[in-house]
Amino acid sequence: MNNSPILVSNHPMVSSISDNLRKPSSILNLLKKQPQEQYSAEGLSKLPPLSVPRPHPSAPGLIPLWDLFQDDQSGLGVVVLKDGTYRCCFELDGVHVSGFDEVRLVSLMNHFTGFLNGIDTSVQLTIVCHNISKREYFERHPVEVVENDEFLKYVAKVVENDAAFLLSKNFIPELKFYVTFCYRPPKEKPAKQGWIDRAVGNVLDVFTNQASRQTVGSHLKNVTTLIQRAQGYVSQLGNCGMTARPIGAVEYFRMLYAELNPKTGADPVETLPVPQRPKQQPIPPGLRRVFPDMEPATIRQQLTESRYDFSKPDYIVISEMTELDENKEEKAKFIRSLYMNRLPERTGPLWLQPLLRLNCEWRMNIFAHKLDKDLFRKRMQRKQAQSHANTYQGIMGPRSAPNQEEAEKAQEAANIGSELYTSNMEVFNYAVYFTLNGESLEELNRATEYVRSAAPQCRGARFIVGYHEQKNLFIGSLPGLGIDTTRRGKAVRTPTVRNSFPFVHAKLGSEKGDWLGFSKETLEPVFLNAYDEKLPNALCIVFGQPGEGKSMVAQQLIQMKTLAGAKTVIIDRSGSYRMLTEVYDDTAYIRLGPDGSVCINLYDLPLTTYDGKAIDPANPPESHIIKILNFHSVMLGERGEQSMSKDEKPILMQGIQAIYKSCAAQGRIPYESDLVAWLKNEQMTNSGKRAETCEDLANRLSLYCKGAIFGKLFDGPTSIPMDAQLMVFDTSDLAHDKTLEGVVTLFVSDFVLRRAAQHKAEKMAQGKPARFVFCIDELWRLLRYEGGKTLVEDASRTSRHLGLFFIGISQELGDLLKDDRARNLATNSSMKIILGNDPSNFDAIRDACGLTPQEMSAIGHLTRKNREYSDAFLIYHKLSRGVVKLVVPRFMYWVATTEPNTDQPMRSRMIELCNGDSRWACHLLGQGITPETFSPDLLKAG
Repeated sequence: MNNSPILVSNHPMVSSISDNLRKPSSILNLLKKQPQEQYSAEGLSKLPPLSVPRPHPSAPGLIPLWDLFQDDQSGLGVVVLKDGTYRCCFELDGVHVSGFDEVRLVSLMNHFTGFLNGIDTSVQLTIVCHNISKREYFERHPVEVVENDEFLKYVAKVVENDAAFLLSKNFIPELKFYVTFCYRPPKEKPAKQGWIDRAVGNVLDVFTNQASRQTVGSHLKNVTTLIQRAQGYVSQLGNCGMTARPIGAVEYFRMLYAELNPKTGADPVETLPVPQRPKQQPIPPGLRRVFPDMEPATIRQQLTESRYDFSKPDYIVISEMTELDENKEEKAKFIRSLYMNRLPERTGPLWLQPLLRLNCEWRMNIFAHKLDKDLFRKRMQRKQAQSHANTYQGIMGPRSAPNQEEAEKAQEAANIGSELYTSNMEVFNYAVYFTLNGESLEELNRATEYVRSAAPQCRGARFIVGYHEQKNLFIGSLPGLGIDTTRRGKAVRTPTVRNSFPFVHAKLGSEKGDWLGFSKETLEPVFLNAYDEKLPNALCIVFGQPGEGKSMVAQQLIQMKTLAGAKTVIIDRSGSYRMLTEVYDDTAYIRLGPDGSVCINLYDLPLTTYDGKAIDPANPPESHIIKILNFHSVMLGERGEQSMSKDEKPILMQGIQAIYKSCAAQGRIPYESDLVAWLKNEQMTNSGKRAETCEDLANRLSLYCKGAIFGKLFDGPTSIPMDAQLMVFDTSDLAHDKTLEGVVTLFVSDFVLRRAAQHKAEKMAQGKPARFVFCIDELWRLLRYEGGKTLVEDASRTSRHLGLFFIGISQELGDLLKDDRARNLATNSSMKIILGNDPSNFDAIRDACGLTPQEMSAIGHLTRKNREYSDAFLIYHKLSRGVVKLVVPRFMYWVATTEPNTDQPMRSRMIELCNGDSRWACHLLGQGITPETFSPDLLKAG
């Protein structure tokens, strides 16, 4: 089919059929002799003896579609059916099932009730469950990786291979939600019309096309009415927390095409055909009879390009239009439709949930046709009267005792009538259809059993197969058409339809981002995008008991960001992240401590001021002086706490400013020994209390000068590599001295924020987004110091502004709730990953995260299996939350594992066998090779 764009008339809402091409609509024309077209005998003698029929002449008659066009103003595609009714369709994003506390659920149900009561005619609610293929998955979620690094491309390929392996083993559902609004224009009745004309009009309505007899003015008015009403309905759905997207004419056509041609429709969406309007006048009937293929295809014919077999009583078969080969098994799609023939006695909110979790391809349609409330109430009154009479009167005369069953029927009819009279409750013809499809009949039968087993969980509902009705049920199940052909509905009131709210999903995480694992409930892939526009910040808190995989999930996120080229800084107290620096390029492992090989100069100047201006080395900004005072306040205190008297502060400030001026004249940056020398000079040139204060400060700060215990770490130029892509600060040697640890913590916090701001400026100059990751292991230790609290507070406030993805790891959430600033981090972080916890922490988790009892029960049953998966409860802001099965790619697992009993000894042994090549050792372990199965030939391949 030609894939040229859809042709639209000059006015966006005018039908494509012009008046001069329409046949006269009068029934009297049937009695007139039609004019015969003349052909030459010579021309007819050259025609072939046998005509070439269309592949499936009856297929276009499946759907009563008359026209499909685009309304440019609203972006909606409008469908016109042969009976003169109109349809338009929206796609909804749905509501997440988690977090439905009583208040939120009542609010949702109230808003959905308002939507239902506002409907004038009919509405079709459609949920489509599709199995995501590997091709679709990787087209939507490619692993983001830099282009100029072959090793990072290899790691990205490993991630893709592991994801493909898991996708091939599991059914990966994708739910799509649609709502279709119907509009039936009122029948136009002339002011003066006799009974003969009315009878003729009724016959025309039954046997002819009502849509083709509409005037252009009526068509414009009907389309405008449909769109106005649909937009009003959608705004009511917005109150339910959903966003609606209009479906245009081309997307409308492709959506129907994919359902009517399952094999061809499985191709990528951009390759599917678009509707083509006729570009020529209709050919004469005589020539059309001989050459039917010369007639331009209508939209109905363009939609039906497959072979349809409706001969089976309980399913249909749709196959491609190819030559039949009896010796070759034909690939086809098997489709079966069921309908609900028994409603539950009592329905509750979201009672259809068990049917929305089936691991097969299915499509559910809910039709709600509004009925006349007054007529229904009168019918209830007649039922009440009849049941009341049957209570005391039987066939043989008066009963000896009242019939309690009839009395209950009478009472129920009276209650319903009274309720309809005194409330705004409406009455609907309500029908639920379930359509299944499979690649084989066995797969279709298995899916049918899924429905039959899940239906009783829906309060006792029952679905049955529509025998000898599959054709009509299939047409009624098509999304976007709103055609309830079989009318298997039952009269119900608003609460029943309201409780059937179907637009509920269990999708976790973000639409795009870094692969984290699979949803335990639906097996959908879970992605985490720290820079999602829907998130208020880029803060992630990971907490759980030792051995539950806290550092593993953090390293998975770090490695995924490293593939994309992000800068990373890690504060490590246990040595768990050292392997990252041995495997990846452009890394730095910095061991901070008195005996370390690096030096930290507290006097380093930032590149620019906050407004981008250059900094004068002789006169640094006041904010920088205050920061150095804070450093010295911790250095002079005990146990990492700030301590500086009112006499010491002005002296230190004066000294810091003085050494910046003197050192600037020498063309260098000051060191700590410069400040101590200035203090000693001030002691000698002054007397009294100032001299005593200077002497005391010089003695206490001399510990941080060369020749003293901490001099190697603080007195000299900074030797930390500034441009490494991944930096790990190992602070394990600082645990014995809390003052030293507090000073280093304050320095690292300042370094990270300055580095993040510098990285953002560099990326902004290149026109690229800033991506910076900062991870703190054992966050609770850092929060003991003022510098750590300041770091957490600054990181939480500036994370989104700097493009800073903050990952904090702690064993217990209670450790973060002891301080006000840390509590803000714990409660306001947009992402929380909760691993296995001790039950004694459940109360703090519930209060801090606002979880329901059901969600706390899920946290209490989290499990893990070494080298395979680890369960975690993910809270993704207010958007979604639920249990994720964390699956780490195999190569990343062996880089990140800290399991001391088996994994670390095996990795160490493999590195030894690989002659110290950590990268190749992790590769071999990821391929399933162990030290016992290792052979020297494997080194040649590396």
